Order: sequence, then structure tokens, then C-alpha cells
Amino acid sequence: MATILVVDDSASSRNCLAALLRADGQQVLCADNAWRGLTILESMPVDLVILDLQLPGMNGFGFLKDIQQNRKLSSLPVIVATASRWTAVPTCRGIVRSTSADPPSIR
Repeated sequence: MATILVVDDSASSRNCLAALLRADGQQVLCADNAWRGLTILESMPVDLVILDLQLPGMNGFGFLKDIQQNRKLSSLPVIVATASRWTAVPTCRGIVRSTSADPPSIR
């Protein structure tokens, strides 16, 4: 069982994803904004983050930069999700380390 952090300001998206992951036997933690997500990461071990880019306040890009600058978190796998492909592609350059089609193992 993996511990997965879902960071998404949409309660319906967050709850749906959490339910799917829990049905698969994963432990799921949820945050409705980047600041709460970072607080969770600093307080407990997490195996994977699923991150919405379009968050209020600190957006997903700020969240990614913060974890990349933290030695304890810089190798943490993050799956980025967004409703707008036009937001993600140009601005991810220099932030995303890998675009591998192979998902990280969570079992």
C-alpha cells in the first residue's frame, strides 16, 4: 500500500480520485490547496503526489518548485493534472524532470 497525496481545489475531483485510489487499497491524503499539501508533505511520508496545476493562491508550479528545492522531497514522484493542456505544456519546461510514459510503482 502506498500513501498518495492528492492536491486539488475541486472537491469533486479530489473526492472521486481519492475514492478510486482507496478502492485500489491505497492510503490517500487530500489537500485543497498547495499550502496544505506542503504542510502534509513536511509532516508525514508520502510515496506519490497527484497535483492539479490550477490552484488558488500558490499554483501547482509554485508547489513543484518548493518541493524541488527541498532535499527531502526533491525525488518525490508527482503526477501533474490540469484541465487545460495549454497551461501545462509551455510552462512545464524547466520544471518537469521526466515525461516517462511508465508510471511509478505504487504497490
